[in-house]
Amino acid sequence: MTMLNHYMIWPGLIAGEYPGSPNESEVHPKLAFLSQLGVTLYVDLTEPGELKPYTEFLNEFPQAKHRRFPIVDQSVPKDFKIVSDILHAINDEMSEGGTAYVHCWGGVGRTGLVAACWLCQLGQPAESALDTVQALYATTPKVRRIPNSPENEEQRDFVRQWAGLLLT
Repeated sequence: MTMLNHYMIWPGLIAGEYPGSPNESEVHPKLAFLSQLGVTLYVDLTEPGELKPYTEFLNEFPQAKHRRFPIVDQSVPKDFKIVSDILHAINDEMSEGGTAYVHCWGGVGRTGLVAACWLCQLGQPAESALDTVQALYATTPKVRRIPNSPENEEQRDFVRQWAGLLLT
């Protein structure tokens, strides 16, 4: 089976990389693996056209839903409302007993940003949330190639700003 870099943030919330593939024979095994983990919502942070869509394969998994919240690769959301909408979708899925799988392309930058913002909404200070995401991400093989999640300082600063907004 094709390796899928992922980690559990919290029961009901998994973060990871793009579950599709240019090679269609790799898509079903990835989605089947995530289905076995209980994934019911795919929170897609990629932009339309950025990668080959995997949504047509979700028909094989009747419990699976797909929501796209595009964020430019290596960047941050255009505004805080986007993060609020993402977290609302995740929380709604979790409150219904489902499991959300948050992903971008590599599962590092945009995904790490959303994971840290989600932890901040639970009351974790920004630096603690960033440290938690880094520690969880460090359990994946990808950390040997891309050492940090979120991937860049702009993304980490966004998390700090988000946490600051939650305190006001």
